[in-house]
Amino acid sequence: YVTYLGATRRAILAADPTAFVVSIGLNSAQLWGEAHNAGYVSQPPSANQTFTQSQLDNNQTAMTTILQGGGYDILDVHSYEEANILKGKMDFVRSLMPNPATPIWCIESGGPYLRRDQGYSDTLNAQMIVRLFTEAFACGVERYDIYLYQFGSGAFASEPWNNMPLTNGGTAVTSRKPSYYAYQQMTQKLSG
Repeated sequence: YVTYLGATRRAILAADPTAFVVSIGLNSAQLWGEAHNAGYVSQPPSANQTFTQSQLDNNQTAMTTILQGGGYDILDVHSYEEANILKGKMDFVRSLMPNPATPIWCIESGGPYLRRDQGYSDTLNAQMIVRLFTEAFACGVERYDIYLYQFGSGAFASEPWNNMPLTNGGTAVTSRKPSYYAYQQMTQKLSG
C-alpha cells in the first residue's frame, strides 16, 4: 500500500500541486482493541468488536507501516462506535504517527454499532450522532462524516451496518431517520 500511495501521490501532485492526499481508512473495530492493549482506552472492546491477539498484531503492524510510510496529508480513521472511546483511539493513532499534528478525518463513521436485539434504536442512533460528532471535534478530529445510506446488498446489508446510516432504503432513500435531522440541525448550527 505504501508503495502505491507514494506513486499515486506523485501522480496527483503532478496534476494538481495544491491537492491533498488522504490515507486509506484505518479499521475502527481493531483500533479499539489495539488502543485498549496499549493503555489508551480503559474499556475493553465489546463482544461486537473483538479480535484475536494475532489479528490485532497483524493490523497494528500494517497500520504502523502505513502511518510511518507517510505519503498522505490527511489521515482517515473509520469510526463505528458504541462507547465513549474516540479520544483514546485518536491519542493511540497519533502516538504512532511521524507527525501527530497531521489532520485526522473520519470519512466513514456511525453508531451505535449494535443490533436491535442488543439495544439499538433510532432514538439512540440520533443521540449517538450528536455525541460522536462532539467527541470527535473535542479530540481534534477535523472532519467527521456519518454515512448516509443503507447497503442494498452484500455482506454489509445487515445489522448493525444498516442500523447506523442517517436514512432508510439504500441509495433509493425511502425515509430519513431521526439521526438525519439531528445531524442536519447540528451541522447547520456549527457551520457559522
